[in-house]
Amino acid sequence: MSLKCVVQLGILDIIHKHDKPMTLAELVEALPMNKVKAQSVPHLMRILIHLGFFMKAKISKGEEETRYWITPASRLLLKDEHLSVAPFLLVMLDPVLTKPWHHLSAWFENENSTPFDTAHGRMLWEHVGQEPRYDLFSTSTS
Repeated sequence: MSLKCVVQLGILDIIHKHDKPMTLAELVEALPMNKVKAQSVPHLMRILIHLGFFMKAKISKGEEETRYWITPASRLLLKDEHLSVAPFLLVMLDPVLTKPWHHLSAWFENENSTPFDTAHGRMLWEHVGQEPRYDLFSTSTS
């Protein structure tokens, strides 16, 4: 979910477009967020550094302020990359697809054929067929 948050806030793209490692202050200023919550950004970044999507960087010797830079793995999530997997990540972490995991124990106890059916009252493909936002072949630009 931390990675989903970073993609949705556009942190990867902001740092990439900055074209050099960013300080926390620069990043917070560029983010579309409530600035009162700025104290939580370092925690989010620490998680993503641990996962290998960001790295700490220094621009000059002796510099002490932490700067953040993207890694090769994070390039796969940039919005403008030809082979970006960001849309796939967002679909896979969509609440419609994560909700069935919260109903797994109930599924074992009932007669439904899938946890998705338990969570949503219909099968995945029936749900997708009735939801316009999942129409991958639509020519609509909405």
